[in-house]
Amino acid sequence: MKIFKTLIEGKNCWANFDGTTRRLGFFTTRTAHGLDATQAEKAIRLKLDQELDSILLNSQDDPPEIILSMLTEIDSETASGIPDAGCTWYPEDPSNPN
Repeated sequence: MKIFKTLIEGKNCWANFDGTTRRLGFFTTRTAHGLDATQAEKAIRLKLDQELDSILLNSQDDPPEIILSMLTEIDSETASGIPDAGCTWYPEDPSNPN
């Protein structure tokens, strides 16, 4: 199996890390094994959805936007240096949704 990595950006993510619920965005990098990039993307999305399930407070009519950049094939040594969890969060400016 091949190993793929991708940079992920999340937008419109409602969360409460400090006692205040607010809209945040995040960046993270993830890796996954797969026969091809499509299979790896499915694995990445599934695992990320499971991780974010306990964090995100979005209502069903206001879902987060999860954007994966192009998946790139990497070797196992490179993959071992990429964390398998966690995100870098930033506050989204409500006056500038894009």
